[in-house]
Amino acid sequence: MKKLILVVVMFALVGAMKAQPYAIGDIVGGGVVYHITDGGMHGLIAATQDHGKLRQSEAATFVNDTAKHSAEGKMFNDWRLPNLQEIGLLTKQMAVVGGFTDGYYWSSVTMQSSRGQLGTLVLFKSTRGPGNGTTINKPSQMEAQVRVVRSF
Repeated sequence: MKKLILVVVMFALVGAMKAQPYAIGDIVGGGVVYHITDGGMHGLIAATQDHGKLRQSEAATFVNDTAKHSAEGKMFNDWRLPNLQEIGLLTKQMAVVGGFTDGYYWSSVTMQSSRGQLGTLVLFKSTRGPGNGTTINKPSQMEAQVRVVRSF
C-alpha cells in the first residue's frame, strides 16, 4: 500500500512539474516571448532591450558575454544574433517586445563580396522610406543596433 501511495504521489509531482505553455508577450527566460510553436511549448525570446550600436563582429562576441545581459538574461548562455527568419518574425512583434529604435539591426547573415565581408541588416521602425523588415547588405564593420534572441 505504501508503494502504491508513493507511486501515485510521484506521478502527481511529475504532472505538476510539466512545463506550462507560453504566450506571445510573456516575460521569461531573460526576455520577451515573440514567437511560439508547438502550442506554446517552444519558440523564440528577444532580449528586453537593445544592446547599442556595434559592428557585426563585435555583436557576435557580445552575445556570448553573459555579463552584458539583463539580470535574468545573464542566466542563459545561448543568446545569438537572429537569422533572417527570426528577425522577420521579430519585426512583426515590435510592439509586444518594445524598446526598438528607428533604424537597422544586425542579423546573423554574412557574405563575402568584392568589397569584403558584408552583413545583412534589417530595418525596424522606419518612419520614412522603406518598410519594417526591409533588408540591406552593408560592410560588417559598420555599426548598427543589436537585439539578441534565444530559443526555448
